[in-house]
Amino acid sequence: MKCKKSLCSLLVLLTVITIERPSTVWGAISNCTITTVIPVAFGTYNVFAATALTVTGSVAVNCTGSGNAIVTFDKGQHSNSFASRAMQKTGGVDLLTYNLYTDAAATTVWGDDTGGTVTQKLAGNSPSATLTVFGKADAGQDVPAGSYTDTVVITVNF
Repeated sequence: MKCKKSLCSLLVLLTVITIERPSTVWGAISNCTITTVIPVAFGTYNVFAATALTVTGSVAVNCTGSGNAIVTFDKGQHSNSFASRAMQKTGGVDLLTYNLYTDAAATTVWGDDTGGTVTQKLAGNSPSATLTVFGKADAGQDVPAGSYTDTVVITVNF
C-alpha cells in the first residue's frame, strides 16, 4: 500500500505482506496472516503548530499453531535510518519526517530490532492480536503544501 501525506491530508499506510513458512516441528506456528490494517492517517499538518501531530492506526495479525511470531516494520521508502522516517512530496523532493512507535508516549520506535528499535511479539497457541501503531510528525517542519507519501513494509516472522 502507498502512504499519502500532505499539508491538507497526511496519510501513512502500512504495506502488508503475509509470510508462510512450512514447519516440521509438531505444534509450531504454521501460518500467520495480517488480516486488517488501519492506516496511520495524520490528517492536516499545520507548519505553524507548536506541538507534534500524533495519531494511531493498527495492524491485526492472526497465526495458527503454537509458538512465537515477530511483527517488524521497515524504515520506509524515503529513509535510511529508523531515527526518523520520511514522507516525500509527490512530484518533488521535500520531506516531512515522522516515526512509528509501539507506545503512546512515542519513545519506542517500531522497527526490526536494529538501530535502537523494537518489534512486537505474539506468543502462545494460535496467537492473534490487534497491535496499535502510534504515529508522530514533529512540529516545526517548514514544508510546502502538497501531498506526501511513504510506504512501510510490515513483516511477520515465525
